[in-house]
Amino acid sequence: RAGHFNALLVEVRRRGDAYYESLFEPKAANVWPPDYDPLADLILQAHDTRAGPRLEVHAWIVTYNIWNHESTLPPQANHPYRLHPDWVTRSATGLSWDGSNYAFDPGHPEVQQHTFNVALDLVSRYDLDGLHLAYIRYAGNTWGYHPVSLDRFRALYGRTGTPSATDAQWLQFRRDQVTDLVRKIYLSTLARKPHIKISAATITWAPGITTAAEWPNSAAFQIVLQDWRGWMEEGILDLNIPMAYFRQHTHPLDWSKWSQFAKDHRYHRHTAIGAGNFLNTLSNSIVQFRSTRDLTSSGNPAAGLCAYSYAATSSDGLPRSTFLAALTQPSSFDPHPTPLFPTPVDPPLMSWKQTPTTGHLAGFVTAADTGLALDGAVIQANGPVTRILRSDG
Repeated sequence: RAGHFNALLVEVRRRGDAYYESLFEPKAANVWPPDYDPLADLILQAHDTRAGPRLEVHAWIVTYNIWNHESTLPPQANHPYRLHPDWVTRSATGLSWDGSNYAFDPGHPEVQQHTFNVALDLVSRYDLDGLHLAYIRYAGNTWGYHPVSLDRFRALYGRTGTPSATDAQWLQFRRDQVTDLVRKIYLSTLARKPHIKISAATITWAPGITTAAEWPNSAAFQIVLQDWRGWMEEGILDLNIPMAYFRQHTHPLDWSKWSQFAKDHRYHRHTAIGAGNFLNTLSNSIVQFRSTRDLTSSGNPAAGLCAYSYAATSSDGLPRSTFLAALTQPSSFDPHPTPLFPTPVDPPLMSWKQTPTTGHLAGFVTAADTGLALDGAVIQANGPVTRILRSDG
């Protein structure tokens, strides 16, 4: 509130643990006392208008990464990494540790179901304004070689052997797994609590791009298999938060290009450019913050910005109070006479949620004899256009 922000994105699932009361995963080991519910307390304070303007609360979950210590197990016996080491993804060479994390495999149906359960548990039981998906991707295109995923791929496409990391069909199969989870979370949340905003932390690694023609060669699409441009076009994200974490003094062009691309590929949804203020001096952060309001050559704006992070507000060691004051009052860090956030404002309305004119189709395909869900069943949707798609895992 001191910085006149209007929304908080707060990490509530770190690595298979919970900073809330989860029905599916253990409480984080550093929550004390053990019966304390950090998320419930935060929502209570953020929504309390007696203390100032209401703040939105978006629960941020790390999606596929499940544990980040190579040789030490989580302390909780019921931690998903301890319960399901068989769900951990593998690289093309058989590795399971990617140098920083163990991750569950997006192509494993039980992984997808568990992660979906975690997300919908949060949506169903907490008074959230949003759900934010982080690490909703592969670590790289050499990952995803879990035997279950490979068997599903071979069955779906009549393939044999082990595909190379850059096999086009194998790349698309893995992109589809990530997209399937985003879609299922989005549609199921829409059906239960249509006001909740679904967002994702999306990849914008160098080099920056500006056109759709460049998208297939971007790191997001080609390396980590995260087709966030497609998610925006399909309308299964309400809010895109591209992590344009670039140092302004070394990578201004990458910042500028990705900002332009994200603004120009909103598809009637919202984009809040993610600025890495932890990497930048306060002055350079303000330069980036201000540029989020610039229109592209096509006349497209961003809907806002998302500062990462509140814990480390600048690279020059200034106190947080200085950072917040520079956003709300004239200061030597900002040449403009009017500060960025002179007064509190509400988040912009999402017209497709407030007054929707279109919707989505969702359904389930099951075997008549067993009632079990069918993986990869071909579905034809007929209407003004005909669309062929497959049921997910």
